[in-house]
Amino acid sequence: MKNLYVLALVAISVVTYFSLTSGIDRSSGSPGGKTGSPGDNGSTCTQCHSGTPSEMDDLISSDIPNNGFIPGETYTITAELTDDEAALIGFELTAEDAQGDKMGSFTITNSDETQYTNNEDAVTHTNDGIQPSGNTNSWSVEWTAPEEPDSEVTFYAAFNAANGDGGTSGDNIYTSQMTADINSVGIAEKESVVKMYPNPVKSVLKVTFRSPELRTIQIVNAQGAIVKSIKTEAKEMNIPVSEFNKGVYFLKEGESSLKRFIVL
Repeated sequence: MKNLYVLALVAISVVTYFSLTSGIDRSSGSPGGKTGSPGDNGSTCTQCHSGTPSEMDDLISSDIPNNGFIPGETYTITAELTDDEAALIGFELTAEDAQGDKMGSFTITNSDETQYTNNEDAVTHTNDGIQPSGNTNSWSVEWTAPEEPDSEVTFYAAFNAANGDGGTSGDNIYTSQMTADINSVGIAEKESVVKMYPNPVKSVLKVTFRSPELRTIQIVNAQGAIVKSIKTEAKEMNIPVSEFNKGVYFLKEGESSLKRFIVL
């Protein structure tokens, strides 16, 4: 009798195991690291679902201008897929630099349909964010560029257009990517400026250079337009800014040196 009881427990355990593993349910979001990016080692939804991912263009879009993103600024990134056969559609999105390192930071704007994954380095769907409208599902999230980027940014996303049967076969897997350059205003700086304060500033911006020498200083607005140009040989200088409109500006020296400040 005891042996029959043990055999019954084993049988129940085996049935339970195969029931749980025969159809891996990711309806509540990707486990992370499945965008197909270099930083994710090329892993996609096919790690859990059968099939070969199809590379598609234009599944990722943004409001980043054609001339590139400005360091420290925030933009809206949208992932969208249309699949005529899909009952459910999920995704994971991330951003990386040219070396495959995660770049910038995401902010969830619709917690009903999107959530963080992969230590907040990526965004995925929630259980309520997988139902397509017609044959299309779309998600938007905010991305803030790093203050001192080393390269352009590439957004990577993988999508699962699922047939809704709860299994791991019969689904369509897609990947896509979108690259944005750094705006010319956002060229990495050479540290000739060792101090700049106060920041944010209301009236006078105080700047200290590493050494006194003849240099041309330009104040550039967020649109890349030069609003003021100053020649100086001093090691320290005061720049009146009360005449400027409120917003983000950059102090630029020569072709590459750059410092960001905000006028209140």
